[in-house]
Amino acid sequence: MEKILFLAFVLYVVQCFFMYLQMKHFKSIVKDFMTKGHVGIGERKSKFSAGNVVVLVSDDNGMILEAKQMKGRTLLARFKSMGVWKGKNINFLKQTALKEKKQNKALLQAIDSIVVKKDLV
Repeated sequence: MEKILFLAFVLYVVQCFFMYLQMKHFKSIVKDFMTKGHVGIGERKSKFSAGNVVVLVSDDNGMILEAKQMKGRTLLARFKSMGVWKGKNINFLKQTALKEKKQNKALLQAIDSIVVKKDLV
């Protein structure tokens, strides 16, 4: 019984360590993006499928300067650059995302965050 409790404790500590690394990575991405322009963050959580976090940065005119997305179920997921969103107008990107069959709700949330902050409608 003690071995099972010790193993559970070790796994919990490992999970906490990986969660710390993931949050450190997230904070560094957001801190870097804050120096470039207006930042929008969107998330979609799910119990059974992969979660999704999107971080966008746009200029004053609503053009996407940088975009990163993190998808995954585990604490090992990392942000990946989304070059297809780079250089697009935020309103065009929103319309494109709304037309897709499977909408990227995290992307839409990040766009709405930027629009509300900067009033780029």
